[in-house]
Amino acid sequence: MKTDETASESNILSGKERRLAMGVVLLGLFMSVLDTVIVSIALPDITAYFGNTISESQWVVTAYLITITAFLMIFGKLSAYTGLKKMFLGGIALFTISSLGCGIAPSLPILITFRIAQAIGGAMASSISMAIIYRINPPDTQGKAIGIMGATVAIASLAGPGIGGILIEAFNWRAIFYINIPIGIIGLFLGIPYLRITDRKEKGENIDWTGAISFAIGITSVMVLFDAIATKGMYSMEVLVSFTVMFSTFMFLKWNERRQINPMLDISVFREPMFLLPLLSMILFFAAVFILNITMPFYLEEVLEFTPLHVGMIMMITPVILVIGSPIIGWLYDRSLWQYFSVIGLLISFLALLVCAWAILSQKLSIIMLSIGLFATGYSFFQSPNNIEIMRGLQKDRAAIASSIANTGRYFGMAVGASFASFILSTKALPEININSLTLSSGVALVIAALLCVIAAWPSYIRNRNN
Repeated sequence: MKTDETASESNILSGKERRLAMGVVLLGLFMSVLDTVIVSIALPDITAYFGNTISESQWVVTAYLITITAFLMIFGKLSAYTGLKKMFLGGIALFTISSLGCGIAPSLPILITFRIAQAIGGAMASSISMAIIYRINPPDTQGKAIGIMGATVAIASLAGPGIGGILIEAFNWRAIFYINIPIGIIGLFLGIPYLRITDRKEKGENIDWTGAISFAIGITSVMVLFDAIATKGMYSMEVLVSFTVMFSTFMFLKWNERRQINPMLDISVFREPMFLLPLLSMILFFAAVFILNITMPFYLEEVLEFTPLHVGMIMMITPVILVIGSPIIGWLYDRSLWQYFSVIGLLISFLALLVCAWAILSQKLSIIMLSIGLFATGYSFFQSPNNIEIMRGLQKDRAAIASSIANTGRYFGMAVGASFASFILSTKALPEININSLTLSSGVALVIAALLCVIAAWPSYIRNRNN
C-alpha cells in the first residue's frame, strides 16, 4: 500500500491540539449530515402544525438536500481563496444561526428559507472537512482519522431517526433544530484557537462564477429530476423540463470549464482513475445506504407496527457497530499491505442486504436485525479505506477539491437512493396503503440496493488491482 506524501508538515498537529481540532471538525460534519435525515421523522408533526400538505412539507427535506449538494463543490473551490479555517468556521456560524431561525420559524415558507441557509452553512463546513482532517494528521494515522470521520458520517446519517424520535417525544419538532445551537457554539469556541491550518490563499479575482452558478443549477436540476420522476411519473412534463435543463446546463458547464484558466470544476480530476474509481464506488454505496435508510422505517412502522422511537432504536444498530468498526478498520488499513478492504466490505453489504430482503418478505424481525448488523460490518470495511483511497487519488495540493467532490458524491448518492426508495414505495405501496404491497416493494428495494453494492465492488476492485 502506498504512503504518499499527503500533508504539509506545517499543518500536522500533535497531541491535545490535534484531538481538539478533530473534535471541532467532526462536530461540524456531524451536524450537517444529521440534519439531512433527522427532519424526516418530524415531517408529520411539522405538517400538522402548519396545516400544509405532505408534499409541501417535504420541501423542508428536499430544499436542504438540493442546496447542500449544489454548493459543496463551490465552497470546496472557494476555500482556496478564503482559507480552510475561515470557510469551515464561517459555515459553523451560519449553520448555528440558521438553526435558531428554523426553530422559531412561524410559517412553513420561512422554515424552508432557513433550511436553505442551514444547508449553505453545512456545505461550507462539510465540503472541506475531509481535507482538514487529512492535513492535520500524519500519513501513518490518516487511515484511522478518516475512519473516525467515516464513522461520524455514518452515525449522523443513520442515527437521525433515533435522535429525532427522542427529541420529538420529549419536547416537540422544534427541538431537532435547537439542539444544534449549543453544539455550534462549542464548535466555534474550540475552533477559533485550536483549528490551526496554514493556507496558501489565491487571489479572489480568478473565481469562476459562471462555472459555480451553472454547476449549482445543474446539480439542482438533477435533484428536481429525481423528485419529478418519483412524484409526477416518468413521462410527465416536469420530468421533460428538468431533464432538458440538466442536460443543457451540464453541456454548458463542460464547455465553460474547458475555456477557463482557473475553472470552478477541474474536469481533469475525473481522468485520474485512482480518484474516479473509489468515487464511483462511494456514490453507488451511499445510494444503497439510503435505500435502506428510507425503506426500513416505512416497513417497520406500517407492517410491524413499530413507533418512530422504536424504529430509531433498531436503526441505531448500524451506527453502534460503525463507531467501533470504522476506526479499527482504518487502523488496520494504515498498517496492512492488503488493499481489498473496501471490496470485501461491499460484498459483505451485498450479502447482508439480500438476507434483509428475504427477512422482510418473511417478516422475521430477528433476521432483519442481524442482517442490519452484518450490513454495518460491511460498511465499516468499506468506509475508511475507500475515503483514504479517494484522498490519495489526487496530489496533496488538491486535497480540498478531492474532499469537496467526495462530499458531493456522498450527498448525490444519498439523494439518488432516497429518490429511488420513495419512487418504489409511492408507486407500489403507499397510495394503496396495502401491507402486502409495502412488504413486497420493500423487499424489492433492498434487492436493488444489494445489486448496487456488488456493482460498486467492481470499480473498487479495479482501482486496487492496478495500484
